[in-house]
Amino acid sequence: MSVCGNEVRQYQPKGIGIGLETGKIFSNTIEEVEIPIEKEHIYAFYSDGVSEAMNMQNDLYATEKLAEVIQNDKELSAGQIISSVMESVIEFRGKREQNDDITMVFIKTI
Repeated sequence: MSVCGNEVRQYQPKGIGIGLETGKIFSNTIEEVEIPIEKEHIYAFYSDGVSEAMNMQNDLYATEKLAEVIQNDKELSAGQIISSVMESVIEFRGKREQNDDITMVFIKTI
């Protein structure tokens, strides 16, 4: 995902998740995508543990909520935005246990 102002772009290459399969199954399904790096963008790379985090009502955190948090905190550093997202996910989950790993890498261009 990239965020610039109110614009959110999502990139979802085809293929199977890294580590789920090896050999021909993996190499035949993976798709390489080049993402243009633009000024004043925030690039968010994250695992499905973020977007698929669930609350007690089985609602998903979803990419829309992630984009909203990034947009609200776009003036902060990339590290601070990651902390803000993590706090938001924890608050959203409430007493529900974390059911998947969470990995995030954010890049903020100037």
